[in-house]
Amino acid sequence: MDTWMGDRLKALRDRRLCDLVLPGTHDSAAFQLMSPSPLPVKHVKDRVIAFVARWFPKLVAGFTLAQHLTIAEQLSAGVRFLDLRVSLAANGDFVLTHTFACVPLSEVLQQTVAFLAEKCSEVVLVSLSADWEHREAFAEQGVTSRALELVSGVCFDHLFPPPCACESPDLPTLGAMVDRGRRLMVFSHLPQPESKSNPHKPLTTQPGKALVWPGAYNWSLWANSDTPVGTVEGLLRMVAEQRSSGLLPPATDATPGHAKEDPAPPTPPPPPPSQQPAVWHLSVAVTPSVASITRSILLDPRHAGLRSLAARLEALLPRLLGEGLAGVTGLCLDHPSPEAVAAVVGLNDGPRWACAGPEGARAGSEGAHGDGGRAGGGREAGGGGEGRVGCGCCG
Repeated sequence: MDTWMGDRLKALRDRRLCDLVLPGTHDSAAFQLMSPSPLPVKHVKDRVIAFVARWFPKLVAGFTLAQHLTIAEQLSAGVRFLDLRVSLAANGDFVLTHTFACVPLSEVLQQTVAFLAEKCSEVVLVSLSADWEHREAFAEQGVTSRALELVSGVCFDHLFPPPCACESPDLPTLGAMVDRGRRLMVFSHLPQPESKSNPHKPLTTQPGKALVWPGAYNWSLWANSDTPVGTVEGLLRMVAEQRSSGLLPPATDATPGHAKEDPAPPTPPPPPPSQQPAVWHLSVAVTPSVASITRSILLDPRHAGLRSLAARLEALLPRLLGEGLAGVTGLCLDHPSPEAVAAVVGLNDGPRWACAGPEGARAGSEGAHGDGGRAGGGREAGGGGEGRVGCGCCG
């Protein structure tokens, strides 16, 4: 699965990102714990987190580690959408966290770049957000800019730039990204006060060099349920709500790898002109509550933890895939199995409903932040096309 895009490039090269379905991981960097923790201890909650991490490491690992593979291993297994949560360490470095510190941001970026350098036909998308428990650090002036400078510094040669102000916003095709050799797209949901008036303004670390896409071009849906059944039902309900509002195209009634038999599906009503093309992703992960964690530890301690919940949720994955997922690009799972990754990839082997173009696209600029922002049904919209590095109007 390490070259599944290249293996299908002839068939998929003209599909835009919103017409693809990508296997993804939820809290992608939560595959290990850093010890000792580099996170600052400023508030009571920080002391509680540090205490629990020190004295209950097995419990913390069970309900923190959302993945069992490194980033390099995830990408080799077929994952193409990464969900990264950033925090600021006490020494000023950036670390990826899932409440508890997991791995330095620079290490994950380097693993991603190394994979892209080796696999020249693969594309990777990244959603970059502040970890909810440590988000206050990004309110300080310049913190977000430093994080984006790190991203652009490590990944500069691979980043596909967003459209500048003088261009019509659109999403690139797979073939365009491969042909240009810029096969990494990063969406930043980090707080950016200076861009609040225009959520689609390209994020620049240097004048004329917009390389990171604003989070307004990437929307997420998160069910915020502590059970596998509730997670699937919540996601299906929220996807249906987006379809009824015209933000997602109608369902295809597809099963994995098969499209709807109807050769001419009805055209959805045109969305408002202000809406932009968007990359949508679903957080297909259970969110344990304190009560559910306590219950699982007391009743079934051998199977308590995210990996067991992920296995139970994966058993319900056919219900979600059977909906068709038209217009959804990323499915981000905890501990995805090879079979789950293959099933998601298989959705690309049949016809897909073409997402709207820049004149009638499916997203908006208002909404919550997905599970990174602790709001069920988060939406962050956007678009982007070929773009170019060094265009003066974006400075």
